[in-house]
Amino acid sequence: MMKFLASVLLVSVAVFGAPFASADTGADPLEGLDAAIESAREQWHAPGLAVAIVKDDRVVFAKGYGTRHLGENEPVDSHTVFTLASTSKAFVATSIGMLVDEGKLSWDDPVIRHLPEFKVADPYVTREVTLRDLLSHRTGVEEMDVLWSRGLLPAQALPHMAYGEQATSLRSAWGYNNMMYVAAAEVVARVSGMPFEEFVTQRIFKPLGMTDSLFTGPQLAQRKNVTGAHLVENGRARRTEPYVSRAPLGAAGVQSSAEDMAKWLRMLLNQGKAGDKSIVKAETLGETLQAQIVMPAPMYPAAVQAKPHFFGYGMGWFVQDYKGRLLAMHTGSLYGANALAAIVPEEKLGLVILINAGPVEYRHAFMYDVIDRFIGARGKDWNGDLLELEAKLAQDARQSADEKRKARVSAPPSVRLDAFTGKYSHPLAGDVEVVQRKDGKLAVLMPPDASFTLTHWSYDTFEASDDRAPEETFLLTFQRGTDGKIASYQIENGKQYKRQ
Repeated sequence: MMKFLASVLLVSVAVFGAPFASADTGADPLEGLDAAIESAREQWHAPGLAVAIVKDDRVVFAKGYGTRHLGENEPVDSHTVFTLASTSKAFVATSIGMLVDEGKLSWDDPVIRHLPEFKVADPYVTREVTLRDLLSHRTGVEEMDVLWSRGLLPAQALPHMAYGEQATSLRSAWGYNNMMYVAAAEVVARVSGMPFEEFVTQRIFKPLGMTDSLFTGPQLAQRKNVTGAHLVENGRARRTEPYVSRAPLGAAGVQSSAEDMAKWLRMLLNQGKAGDKSIVKAETLGETLQAQIVMPAPMYPAAVQAKPHFFGYGMGWFVQDYKGRLLAMHTGSLYGANALAAIVPEEKLGLVILINAGPVEYRHAFMYDVIDRFIGARGKDWNGDLLELEAKLAQDARQSADEKRKARVSAPPSVRLDAFTGKYSHPLAGDVEVVQRKDGKLAVLMPPDASFTLTHWSYDTFEASDDRAPEETFLLTFQRGTDGKIASYQIENGKQYKRQ
């Protein structure tokens, strides 16, 4: 098994120097795909989506479906701009790689060499953690999404990262951490001498002709062909406010279209070249696609069904084997937006799907179906199977939530609601405020962007729901001090916010 694994891990580098081949079954791989996508869009209740497929350095399919905003006649096309969310991470890894090509840094440089203010709670990890560790999510530092989700810009968030504790030891386990990509983008800015978004725009977007692409920010409002955001709840989509904060710049900052992403995929599959112009070296791209850490099991339900021999993370890419081929992919999910980009280097095959709603797991079904079509290995109804699987998972989640609610003790708060109000603080998350709204309910305000509505649960415990995505909830319990007054509150992960 170890011998097999070692050979698989080397595939990501080898494919860029080997001849490409595609399956020739005589069947048209695109036959019926257009109708299948539209049918799936309706089944998953997505108001709109756009897809593109590249094969052998050509765009063989690019099209938009549905509407940009629910209830309006604004057709999505292949130039409609969507949120990439975490699909943006590959742009960070490639940017670091371009600086590696120029000799300005190396993958294994300590982060503090280029970002001296970088610090986490463990001094050893602060000293030893490398750029490769940041990009492969193997730092072992606890997730710190609260920093970007509340809207703190990188310069504001970095000092708070100093309180990030180790969930595991350095390089011993994989743990997704968006803030490490925020830090990596800051490294690009520091080493290149230009803001991260300007680096990507000048060094990637412009050379590739990605004229639809930009970063999240005020300039989005100036674009006409931009999609909205929607949340799918209990089989229905509803409109929500698109997330436009610049806080998660490196982790989720790129906005793009299917047409532009096709250009990006062609470059990746063409050994780092756009035409005869080299954007990044082939061996550098190969390094990003090499598994830097292997996970004990696939993290996506669809990947479990794909039955890979290994599932790991490169740098900005999830990597696995699929029917004897290397598959590199990454999803993106952010407040009413879903995305997925994937490449199969040996087949010179790439695909992207951008969706203006979430959760919509058709993205995985689309990926595996397209690959099966082009390698001549169709036979599984990926969409049907994932619809059934996700319905079962949703039913199980509802049942678990119902059982949890039935088990709670029906008891009132120990004090009046206004006694819970006040300012609280946690060194990692920063300062927050509990207020009582006009409707009488309590809320946690985490400026500048985040707020959570508190619904009474039991005794001094409340259920907090994110006002941007109400289905995302957690329990919060207020605690008394020795003087009998409310002194703090604790959330389910054990973090305690002390009253000021």
